[in-house]
Amino acid sequence: MTALMYARGLPVVKLLLSAGASVKDKDITGKTALYWATQQADPEVVRALIKAGANVNAKDDKGMSALQLAKLELLAENFADKGLRDAYKARVQKVIDLLVTSGAKEDPHRRLQCKINYSLRGF
Repeated sequence: MTALMYARGLPVVKLLLSAGASVKDKDITGKTALYWATQQADPEVVRALIKAGANVNAKDDKGMSALQLAKLELLAENFADKGLRDAYKARVQKVIDLLVTSGAKEDPHRRLQCKINYSLRGF
């Protein structure tokens, strides 16, 4: 993984981008910095990575894109506290909107497979 994939928060991401960090790099599982920022539900970082040229349709080694990950995050019940859960889901929705507005496409067959796998895990 690169520093950009580990980075949290817009100031750090902007610093790394200005120092030449690549938004195209992938980790050993094929995930990009955009994927990791999506998992963190950070719309500001997602926006910065897209502006820097991140591929919104990149997929990891299992065929999962950032958009598909974000849509699965909406199904999760990650927080017992309803207020925290609602705030998190609002951030995830902003990320989804950014990805779609930037041209992210979803494979309908993959979407169904993800929902089935997700429900089988008891989420």
